[in-house]
Amino acid sequence: MQGVDIQDKAGSSRGCLTDLTAGRNRIKSVSHFLEFPIFPMKKTLLFATALAALSTSHAVTVVSINFVGNAGVAGELAAGDLAGLPNAQSPVPGVNTFVPNWNNVSGNSASGSAGGIVTSTATSTGASVAWTTDLGGWSLPDTLSGANNTANRTMMKGYLDAAAAASVTVSGLTAPDFTTPYTVIVYFDGDNGGSWRVGNYSISGNTLGGEDSEGVNFNAGGLAGGNENPDGLFQIPVAGGPGNAVWPVAGGNNGEGNYVVFTGVTGSSFTINAGGGASADILRAPINGFQIIAVPEPSAALFAALAFSGMMMRRRR
Repeated sequence: MQGVDIQDKAGSSRGCLTDLTAGRNRIKSVSHFLEFPIFPMKKTLLFATALAALSTSHAVTVVSINFVGNAGVAGELAAGDLAGLPNAQSPVPGVNTFVPNWNNVSGNSASGSAGGIVTSTATSTGASVAWTTDLGGWSLPDTLSGANNTANRTMMKGYLDAAAAASVTVSGLTAPDFTTPYTVIVYFDGDNGGSWRVGNYSISGNTLGGEDSEGVNFNAGGLAGGNENPDGLFQIPVAGGPGNAVWPVAGGNNGEGNYVVFTGVTGSSFTINAGGGASADILRAPINGFQIIAVPEPSAALFAALAFSGMMMRRRR
């Protein structure tokens, strides 16, 4: 899209977002430079209105799914419970992943589906979730003994388990929120006792894996007993480095973690395929929950409105 450049009769310079030199206020929005005098106020209000409309179009959509497994009410999140990655670890800069209004999905059977999916702002999406797995639903024995007192200890409690294969399909992701590529976070941690397990997760042919180390259970305490994540931290698997180290591990962590991130996912539906990695001593690939993060681009209509407001300011001079 070609930028809009409106100048006063005396001309102007470029290079900053705000320049009060010679009594001018300059604001850059996306690739557009619009310049206008600080007075009269009508022009300022016109431009401010256009900017407000543009910012509204950038509303982020976060959809969060919690597999309750066989945990029952102990694995169900209330509408106001905040769960998900701490915002400081969000894979999308500036977007909160620690959010309310998670959708509780049973997942305590080999197959099933759920509708009525809402966003983190409790807005209905019309989307649905369906799953199949060879192991059904399970739960961690203890997610309360560590130092993490957030609702993540509830979110990570239950999970949909898989040995050789599981699939989770989300359908009905509608415009305008999901017309551009979006991000999917998959959380995993199973009750693996003394076994170490590697789960492989894929979306549209892109496969990511992570090791659920022996004795590591989310927020279960027991550091002295060998639990390397006693206080319920989130760690993304990174190849290389030492294994069996206490979390968080800077740099390579031998692929040990409890979430993976898919970027650039597209379409009104997608499927998470999961299965245990052959390199582990037992095949397992749990899915405790997942989040979908969509940041829609501003519409062409709003860009047109912004350009129109600039033309109106030029005509009123």
